[in-house]
Amino acid sequence: MLKDMDNLLRMEKISKSFPGVKALDSVHFELKRGEVHAIAGENGAGKSTFMKVLTGIYKQDEGEIYYKGNLFLPENPKHAQEMGISIIHQELNLLPDLSVANNIYISREPRKVRGIIDDKEMNEKAQALLDSMGLSINAQTEVKDLSIASRQMVEIAKALSVHSDVLVLDEPTSSLSLSETETLFNIIRKLRDEGVGIIYISHRLEEFDDIVDRVTVLRDGKYITTQPWSKEYNIPQLIRDMVGREMNEEFPKRNSTIGDVIFEVKNLTRVVNEKKIFDNVSFSVRSGEVLGIAGLVGAGRTELHVQLLERIEQQVVRFGSREKNVPLKRRLMQFAMELPISQRTAKILDCFSIRV
Repeated sequence: MLKDMDNLLRMEKISKSFPGVKALDSVHFELKRGEVHAIAGENGAGKSTFMKVLTGIYKQDEGEIYYKGNLFLPENPKHAQEMGISIIHQELNLLPDLSVANNIYISREPRKVRGIIDDKEMNEKAQALLDSMGLSINAQTEVKDLSIASRQMVEIAKALSVHSDVLVLDEPTSSLSLSETETLFNIIRKLRDEGVGIIYISHRLEEFDDIVDRVTVLRDGKYITTQPWSKEYNIPQLIRDMVGREMNEEFPKRNSTIGDVIFEVKNLTRVVNEKKIFDNVSFSVRSGEVLGIAGLVGAGRTELHVQLLERIEQQVVRFGSREKNVPLKRRLMQFAMELPISQRTAKILDCFSIRV
C-alpha cells in the first residue's frame, strides 16, 4: 500500500480549450514515486487531453506542471521522454516494416565505430528486455507479422527501454487476453516496487482492484476527487463520481423491436496450413438487433470478421429471404459496413480530409 513518498509529479489548475469547447477546466493531479494512480472518467471527460498536456503534445492555456520538484515545460513528446516521462497511447505507434528491436530502440540504436548501427547488440538488448517481461516474442520479427496484442506489448517494452520515471498507460489492456493482462500487471507491480510512478487509464474498472493505489476522477473536463482505492471507495462510488449521480441500474432493461432474420451464416470454416482457425460457425442477425461475438484474443473473432468479406468455399449466406452461394465481399458491400479492430491501419487514410 501507499507509503510516505515524495511527489514525483504535480499538475496544478491545468486548463485547455479548443474552438467551442473547454476540454480541461482547472484540473489538479499528483503522482507519487512507486504509485499506480488511475485517472477515471467517461468518454470525453478529458483524460487523454490531460495526458497530452503532460507529454507536450498540447500546451496548456493555464496552470503549471512540477516534475521532481521543478517547474516542467514539456516542449514535445520526445522532450518529455528524454526527461523520463513516457506514454503508451491506445492507438499504437509502431513502424510495421521494421523489426521489434528496431522499434524498441528507434533513434537510440547502439552503434559501432563510425556510427554504424550494431544490430547484434540491439537485437540482444531487445531480446533480453522482452524475456524479462515474460514475452514469447522474437526481437528480430517484423512488427507487421505480430498480432495486435503482441504489438501492444512491444509498445510497453519500448517505453520500458528508456528507463522512465513516469509511465502513462492509456487503455493498455484493450487488446490483451487474460494471461497477457496478468503479464502486464506483473510488470506494473515490478516497476512500482522499483519506484516508477504509473498513471493508469482504463475503462475496465475491475482491473483497479489488482494494481491501483489511488484514483482521480474527471467529469466534463473538471476535477472531481482523488481517493485511495479501497473497500470504502471502489467501483460503485467511482461510477457515482464519474457520472455525477447514483446508478441504481447498471444494466437497465431495453425496449426494442426485433424483426426478421436479415443476415445469416451457416457452417463457416477456415483452415490455414492444416490448422482450423474457426470451425463450423453459424449465426444469424435480425433487424433491430445487436449481435455480440465474444472470445479471448486468439479465439478467431478477428479472423471470422475478415473472412466474412472474402470468398470461402462451401459456405451458405442468406440475406433476407434469399439464399445463395456467393462471394461474400460483393454481397456484404451492398448490405453492410465494417469497422475493423485497427481503424488507423485498415481503413483510415490520414492524408485525406474527413469529408473525402
